[in-house]
Amino acid sequence: MLAKEQLDIVFIEGFHSLIAKRQDVAKIVAAKDAADLERMLKGTEPPILALTGLVAENASEPCYGEIPFIKVPQEGQKLVQLIRAMLEKQASH
Repeated sequence: MLAKEQLDIVFIEGFHSLIAKRQDVAKIVAAKDAADLERMLKGTEPPILALTGLVAENASEPCYGEIPFIKVPQEGQKLVQLIRAMLEKQASH
């Protein structure tokens, strides 16, 4: 359906079981709380650009390991910068 489109990026929601193991798909993981985050990250392969949702809103640290928490919409520009950096890196390879 999108094969003829010239897209750099597509956001999809709700396909975790289909893309979690794909290393060619960058992910933004949204979670409700720490338990939900652990469940979502279990078996999810990098790249994971950011963690969002209520878990980010309530996070006491800026990152979970090396993955940043992004509070959307307050820090939406930070998420845009992460996505741009990823696209630029891909374009240079």
